[in-house]
Amino acid sequence: MNRRLGARLARLEEAAPKPADTPMCAHHRDACAMGAEPLSDLYVLIVEARQRAGLPVPPLDEHRPMTPAERAQDAAEFAELLAETQARVAAEEVALKAGVPWT
Repeated sequence: MNRRLGARLARLEEAAPKPADTPMCAHHRDACAMGAEPLSDLYVLIVEARQRAGLPVPPLDEHRPMTPAERAQDAAEFAELLAETQARVAAEEVALKAGVPWT
């Protein structure tokens, strides 16, 4: 498996929501630990860049636990993204084994 794709897939699988997890922030997912931890500098930079680009961004100073419906929607969206990534990785593996140059 391509190292870059494999690493991305591993990060997605690691971040997958689990039903027994502690409450997750509706604005920042698990990046803030419900306000118990400061947001990483990288996260703040990305939010500020998106804001400058006119894209919708979460508030940096608000924390609200996800409702069960939001949690279920988040899990469904995550599962969909994970499945897409797994399919893409599998397709890349097949192409690499067939000798197609990786782009």
